[in-house]
Amino acid sequence: MLRPPIRIGRRRSATAGRLVLFAAVLSLTAALPALPAAADTTSGDPLLAARTQALASGKTVPVDALTTEVSTTEAQPDGTFVNTTSALPTRVRKDGKWAPVDSTLTADGHGGFAPEATPNAVTLSGGGNGPLVTLTHADGAGMALTLPFTLPAPTVDGDTALYSSVLPGVDLSVSVTDQGGFSDVLVVHDADAAADPRLKKLTLATDTHGLTLATTGSNTLQATSDDGDLDYTSPQPLMWDSATTPAKLGGPAGDVTSSVDGPGPEATTEPVAMTATSKAVTLTPDAGMLTSPDTAYPVYIDPYTNPVTSTAGHYTEVYSSSTCDNSPQYDKAQTNGQGAGYQRWGGACGVGVERSYWAINTGGLHPSFVVDDAYVKISTTYAASYNCSQNQPLTLHTTNAISASTDWLSRPGVHDSAFPTVSDTVPSGANSGSSCSNSTATFHVKQQAQKIADEDGDGYDADGTFGAESNTWTIGLYGNESESSSNDDYLRLSTTLTLTTKFDIPPGIPTDLHITPAAAGASAPCTTSGVGWIGATTYSDAGSNVTLHSTVTSQISGEKVKAHYYVWDRTVDPDGDGNGAAVSTPDSAALASGTDAAMKIGATLKDGHQYAWDVYAEDDSDQALTSGKSDHCWFTTDFTAPPTPDISGNPAFPPAGTAREGDPVYAGPGKTTDFTVAGTDSPASDDTCAPGPCKSSGITSFLWQLDSPPTAADGRSATVSGTDSQGRSTATIPVPIQDWGVHTLYVAGVDKAGNISTSPAGYTFTVPWNPATTVKPGDITGDGVPDLLATTKTGDLDLIPGDQDPGQSTAPIHSDPVTGTPPAVTGPVTVSTKEDSPDGTGWNNYLIAHRGNLHGANGDDLWAYNKTSHNLYIVKNDLDPVDDASIPRAPWSTLGGFVDKRFDRVVKDPCAASDVVADDTRCRGTDYDSTTWNVSQLIAPGNVFGNTDDYPAVITVENKELWIYQSDGGYHLKNPLLLGDGDWTGQSLIAAGTFKGKPVLWSRDNTTGQLYSYPITVDPATLVPALLHPTAHASLGLTLSPTAYPVVASPGDVNSPVLATSANPGGPDGYPDLYTVNSNGRLIEYNYRQSLVLTSPPTYDFAAPVALGSVTDTATHWWKLAEGTGTTTADSTGTLGATLSGGYSWSNDTTRGNAVTLNGTTGYGSTTGPAVDTSKSFTVSAWVKLTSLGTANSTFVSQNGTTNNGFQLYYSYGAKSWAFGRHSTDASGAVWRATYGSKVVVGRWTHLVGMYDASAKEIRLYVDGKLTATTDWTYTPWNATGPLQIGRKLASGAYGEYANGTVSDVRLYPTALPPADAAYAGDLPKVAQLD
Repeated sequence: MLRPPIRIGRRRSATAGRLVLFAAVLSLTAALPALPAAADTTSGDPLLAARTQALASGKTVPVDALTTEVSTTEAQPDGTFVNTTSALPTRVRKDGKWAPVDSTLTADGHGGFAPEATPNAVTLSGGGNGPLVTLTHADGAGMALTLPFTLPAPTVDGDTALYSSVLPGVDLSVSVTDQGGFSDVLVVHDADAAADPRLKKLTLATDTHGLTLATTGSNTLQATSDDGDLDYTSPQPLMWDSATTPAKLGGPAGDVTSSVDGPGPEATTEPVAMTATSKAVTLTPDAGMLTSPDTAYPVYIDPYTNPVTSTAGHYTEVYSSSTCDNSPQYDKAQTNGQGAGYQRWGGACGVGVERSYWAINTGGLHPSFVVDDAYVKISTTYAASYNCSQNQPLTLHTTNAISASTDWLSRPGVHDSAFPTVSDTVPSGANSGSSCSNSTATFHVKQQAQKIADEDGDGYDADGTFGAESNTWTIGLYGNESESSSNDDYLRLSTTLTLTTKFDIPPGIPTDLHITPAAAGASAPCTTSGVGWIGATTYSDAGSNVTLHSTVTSQISGEKVKAHYYVWDRTVDPDGDGNGAAVSTPDSAALASGTDAAMKIGATLKDGHQYAWDVYAEDDSDQALTSGKSDHCWFTTDFTAPPTPDISGNPAFPPAGTAREGDPVYAGPGKTTDFTVAGTDSPASDDTCAPGPCKSSGITSFLWQLDSPPTAADGRSATVSGTDSQGRSTATIPVPIQDWGVHTLYVAGVDKAGNISTSPAGYTFTVPWNPATTVKPGDITGDGVPDLLATTKTGDLDLIPGDQDPGQSTAPIHSDPVTGTPPAVTGPVTVSTKEDSPDGTGWNNYLIAHRGNLHGANGDDLWAYNKTSHNLYIVKNDLDPVDDASIPRAPWSTLGGFVDKRFDRVVKDPCAASDVVADDTRCRGTDYDSTTWNVSQLIAPGNVFGNTDDYPAVITVENKELWIYQSDGGYHLKNPLLLGDGDWTGQSLIAAGTFKGKPVLWSRDNTTGQLYSYPITVDPATLVPALLHPTAHASLGLTLSPTAYPVVASPGDVNSPVLATSANPGGPDGYPDLYTVNSNGRLIEYNYRQSLVLTSPPTYDFAAPVALGSVTDTATHWWKLAEGTGTTTADSTGTLGATLSGGYSWSNDTTRGNAVTLNGTTGYGSTTGPAVDTSKSFTVSAWVKLTSLGTANSTFVSQNGTTNNGFQLYYSYGAKSWAFGRHSTDASGAVWRATYGSKVVVGRWTHLVGMYDASAKEIRLYVDGKLTATTDWTYTPWNATGPLQIGRKLASGAYGEYANGTVSDVRLYPTALPPADAAYAGDLPKVAQLD
């Protein structure tokens, strides 16, 4: 027999949707517990401990530390976890233990009654005039409600207290819920009781603390805490009578009647109006029901209050009938449960389809979780069918979010594609017309729970956007909705719904993905757009020195995690599947959570390829759980450094050794000049990329440094600013010119991968100092700037101007007088030839000194002592008058020098008479030789004695002693005086001139190199200087080894350091300056100055040295190859001549004059022995001209070992460029290491300089004055002791690679030349002496 559902009742005039609501418990399950932070590595993690115990015991172990009022977590014997979390509390903490919620009333010891265990406290009256009920919320707020009449002592049964006869014929039944809410029902037994005027309006006095009471438009009560949270809610109260109708076939059972639990099937219901203020809650029962003669008594009046918590879920039911299709039922428990299916028996909402929805809190679900199983359970509370095996269907749908406005007309949409439906059947449900029991429906929702977890617990919002509804999964339960008179599958369901989830906690997907070294220019450490570049790396057994990084994490503290990497090459695709080619699969060890799992990439990467990688994690549990894969990370390799860039010339600063055109630009504080540089990136060295080409990153900047090659640490960057006509990247470099002297600008190209040119370009130039204030002493040319004179080993006398680049080629002599305006002296110039020396034997046979003029001219005359004949001469400057007696005086030439060969022999004077020099010990009492000059050193310190004609003094070392003479216009030296006793031969005299206006003598110790100062103090009365002693000196604080600095001299006060505060930057400062020539032939200036550290009295020291360029050639062997005929060529510097053999011929052209042309197959030249020790630093240079590119290398200079050559300066056919290289050893199988410079131009003379720097372990190549290539050479140095070869090489015991071209001017140096010398292509003199 079928029984219809319990109806809500007939309506008289009630608004649709105002339904009676009974106290019910909604138990919604939040899926997972709140877990400890992933990075927590404490050993006491409760999850790990429980899982370990469960695995060991084979039993379920509760994780007590994670138990809360709403959640329990259990570790399973298989290593997984099961969590059940309720939206409403199911347990409370009582006496230090967890106790299940229990609404059974017991005496509270204070005259009232309270439930055994509820999360929110509630106390009922024990009788009297006090509050009927006192509510205290878990957050501390509360309220008390007091009826307007005295209460009798109640009768308590379970969760209900019955107060009899609170009014005549009226009882009060009060029930509490297990959440701490309550329902109070007034039972009006008859019409007389209903007529009591006190029932027309019931006012309950309220006493609140921390709560604000208000009623809504739908007559519901809300109690809100001070912080805005809703603590209590009361739906609109209802009243119902006890009306019944006779039972009909298929109708309701006759024994079902109204009670305090709710209305019967045929009962009449009406809403009770309710208002609330801060002082009272007022209920107004329906007067019509209380006075109608049709009312069946008893009548029940029921206000109900339910607590709300922040963790509560939500639920609702929608009705399709027009009576209730726009009546929201949000969070309102329906009579006898929530409906599902087609309800065909009618009721307050009529006939129609009913659906119920639950919003489940899923905030505990996380993307890292692996759901093993999940299921929703719900019990029936009623079934329409009397058949206990009816198997009524239920279907679970995932829907959009629900809200307070949800009704049938705005029912949520479903997502049955993304979240497939899940169905179950229940055999029966309770029905008073049957003996059936309630059943439980179970829905397996593993897939749905995993999807929600993957979205971090977020479901669909009301608009249907997945992942937008924070921590909520909304489901709908639909029954059989067939609108048929035979559909008996209608169900009502409990509001208690649970979601149980069984899950694993795998490691998290690795984070913080990056590589070291980092990819340059990448938009992010891990990216697939804006991909960066990895430059050249080192290599090991693990492959390229690239390290993959990711941070591995475990959700369970103490658990260790491995990282599994996968690397593939995106630029090759052997299978054609678009997935590239696998490269490596590095795996890390098991690491603590939060550790960087750094692993070498495990393969040798290829140049120009693009690589990708990802990573996943695996824990060390028995289940070996794995995370999902990370995002992909890409990077591209560029291992080839850019070639040497080109530096454009600067007309104001031409290459060292080249004459400047135009006005000079002087050094000064803050001054700069622009150089333009251009370069390209090298193509990838690998060509295996397919289908596209391998990649190169391109030039992004240039790195530069003045006077030392730039490095990544100290170089200055110039960003690319454009391209030139050849498509090369260009940049402008603002080079400082604050310091005068010779400088080298080094520039390297930098590509986007950070590779720096291995061979920076070098541009050597000279910055002149500003002679703003001219000084006369030491001036030869008459321009007021002191000059240096150098005697050369070829016998010439060369002038080095004081303010010009000394590294230029020496200009030839002007053999005739110059009239009118003289030509500008812009560099070294020969001012007297060997033949113009007084005896015609050459100036290298003389000691020379100059400072002052004896004939009234502006340029210095020259003192010259012949070391062989022992004759001393005074040589007139060409600026001297033709005739000293002529008026006006006319100079022999307007250009200073010593071309006219006008000189006088100086005869020795005797000691001065006693009336001139009274002290016998200063000459007359000494061993002074008055007839013969026996001079070992000669200097001219200037006007020491203060004579009005400014005639200079002369100081000599004779017979070990120091002597001083005064010159006059009579071409002799008078008044000889012993200036220094003792032995002065251990020192080299330096004519420093004056220090702060007073004469001074400097010297250098020939053994130690220490520099000393001796003041020359002249007695103004006797004009006799104080006697000097060799050991009584002041140190100048500078040591210059005679080996490293063979020549020292001083022109006096020439200039000064450039300082930002200088009023005259670079001008004279009153302090002498020192010049020296080092072993490489470079002229270096040391400015003497007041120390930058201020003291009293002031102290003095030398500023940092300033390189002024090369003034002497230091080649130990020099084959000019200029004979023009014969079978031999001479060594101009040494004694190692070379013999020519095979296919050679003498040639001549306008550029180089005579030279030797070799045929490329048999022609060569060979010496009888080695020219240089190749185990030490050395330099080789040559002028060469290639006849054709040919089909093989062309060797121009090499030196034999026993099996291999020790070096080779050559043209590389393979590279089509000039090259310089060395074998690693003198044995078969030796490694060949070479550096390759600029491209060859056939038929053009080219100056090549190859260099081995033993200290830097590098080989370098200069081409036409520019450093074009540098390569490390780190092998054990070895000496090739065989003969030098011009035009061929020895390798593996055989000769080959004969030169196909012309060669001239081959030189060998026993040092690694400095940049200025290596860049210089001219012929420097061999300086023997500097003054």
